Amino acid sequence: MSSTQLVLSLVIVSLGWQLVARLAGPVLAKRLYSSKVAALQAAGTRFQNEAAQKEWAQKSAAQAMNMALLLLAAGCGVVAGALNFPLIGFSRSLNGWRWLRMIALCGTSWAIALMLHGSSY
Repeated sequence: MSSTQLVLSLVIVSLGWQLVARLAGPVLAKRLYSSKVAALQAAGTRFQNEAAQKEWAQKSAAQAMNMALLLLAAGCGVVAGALNFPLIGFSRSLNGWRWLRMIALCGTSWAIALMLHGSSY
């Protein structure tokens, strides 16, 4: 892997991932959240008060967004790996979800690239 490809990989992770996350993240998170709400309603669950319902809604929305971004990161990593473009990246944050997304993005890209194009490494 050339140094040019490594630098390009870092730029793609930095800019490209942000674009994908901002455009597709909220759409996927909304679908995940809606499925949680539908499952809750189908189960006939009732909340004790409005504060408990709001707390559940906020927590579920945050979880849905985290899961959506994690799924998108893994999907983008698979596409990058299939194109023989393993990614490198880092996170300056101490947030565990951000590190998990970066590991999913870069890890899946390397895993797929090595499985499909192992002879080029």
